[in-house]
Amino acid sequence: MQMLVTGGSGFLGAGLVRELLAQGHAVRVLDDHSRGRPHRLADLGERLQVVHGDVRDAAAVRAATEGCEVVWHLAYVNGTRYFYEKPDVVLDVGIKGALNTVEAALDAGARRYVLASTSETYNEPTHVPTTEAERLMIPDITNPRFSYGGQDRVRLLALHLGGHRGLETVIFRPHNIYGPDMGFEHVIPRSSAASSTSPMASAATASPSPSRAMAARRGPSATSTTAPAGPASPASTASPAASTTSAPSTR
Repeated sequence: MQMLVTGGSGFLGAGLVRELLAQGHAVRVLDDHSRGRPHRLADLGERLQVVHGDVRDAAAVRAATEGCEVVWHLAYVNGTRYFYEKPDVVLDVGIKGALNTVEAALDAGARRYVLASTSETYNEPTHVPTTEAERLMIPDITNPRFSYGGQDRVRLLALHLGGHRGLETVIFRPHNIYGPDMGFEHVIPRSSAASSTSPMASAATASPSPSRAMAARRGPSATSTTAPAGPASPASTASPAASTTSAPSTR
């Protein structure tokens, strides 16, 4: 099955690309590598088609989506420093990227659209584990910190533009995913680096235990459904327009 992954050279995207290829799918990546790292995909060679392009460019998105049955949209600008320093770019990429990829998926006749959302949309959830009944919240619209989580409202495009027109739409919200080659711009690696330089640091502090890792992921509850890469499962098609899923374990 031909699939498109936007943001495929990112930490989560590269892991997804490898998983899809391992399942036997044909994969095309659309990425401008402004936040991703091309070396994550370098060893895949001719098994993978990489298209250099910006998700804000509607023509580039349409061209990359042609012939694809499934679109995975993971291209965003994340990282707390960028929320403060470049909230305009965060919103520009988030809003235009979602609109362009949904419309391109509809034009291409894709049958499934999978959108990466964020746990930021909950701000401080009222329950952990967090269920799909949790309210979405922007505490202060004047604070650029919420430019990333706030764009989730625009992802109504996926549900009610794509979904209403017959495109099966799936949303997942990663919380804290970590692993090799994720970089040092995020909370867990920065905390680990700080701990490793402390005289009081221990091996247990620098390398979180499995129980700590699970707590850090803090994913949705078991009531959520998973989004398989191939044909839709009965759980995900209970509502023909849309469903919401938990995050994959790799990025």
